[in-house]
Amino acid sequence: MKTLLLAAALAGSWPALTDDGPGEAAEVYAELVRANAEATALDIVGTATLRYEGQGQSILFELEGESHVSKPLLGWMRYSRKADSEPAPIYQAAEFIADGSTVVVLEPDKKSYMEIGDQWLPVFPPVTPFFAWTGTRAPDVETVAFLADEARPERQGLLVTTSQGTETLWLVDKKLVSAEIRTESKGMRREELYTFTRWDIASGKIDPQAYTRAIPDDYEENNPNAHLEADFIEVGAAAPNVTLQGMDDALFQLDSLRGKTVLLNFWFYT
Repeated sequence: MKTLLLAAALAGSWPALTDDGPGEAAEVYAELVRANAEATALDIVGTATLRYEGQGQSILFELEGESHVSKPLLGWMRYSRKADSEPAPIYQAAEFIADGSTVVVLEPDKKSYMEIGDQWLPVFPPVTPFFAWTGTRAPDVETVAFLADEARPERQGLLVTTSQGTETLWLVDKKLVSAEIRTESKGMRREELYTFTRWDIASGKIDPQAYTRAIPDDYEENNPNAHLEADFIEVGAAAPNVTLQGMDDALFQLDSLRGKTVLLNFWFYT
């Protein structure tokens, strides 16, 4: 069903624009962005169908997830993702939790966890008003117009043209219920359909305990850099003897320079 909905959206069958002035539509949109920017907590449940085409490839993603997060860094989110792509389909499930200082990703299939820093990885980041909540720079908005849906008059529609493409946002009682996004950049087209069964935002103080989750006791830490760990050399100890390559490509050993001033310049490129 999600794929069929996306196909209808991509066919360009937009509902008709209403006669309301663009100034009023822009005010409704600005209020939506402002509400997200001022929110201290966000509670989202939804699904997404994403299609990327161009540069000789076509990938279809299906995403399902929920978020229960707050400012400061507290809460949890989880999602599952399927992708029809080459050379093989992809399936991934993960959960993120934050305790106020760091974000940890849990991998249920492996019963492992890994710290990933102090920033959220939002489940539904491309919806422009959501950028205001994360503090990430959103695309520049060029025009905003109302849309009408005669079949569902309880919905309020906004057609938003941005510097990256177009977004069609549908709201019920000022809550986002769906978003259709089309962008094109460097020969790659992105067509996305999001449907939200819950989009609740709250402002003011929150109860930290309501947003805190612990790492399960049976999960083990996954450290991808474990093979790089080594015993540190104590300050003041003699440097270990190593073989190095000079500017003239000749090899020499460090202990051959004993008694001389040696400057080691470590650098790399990617």
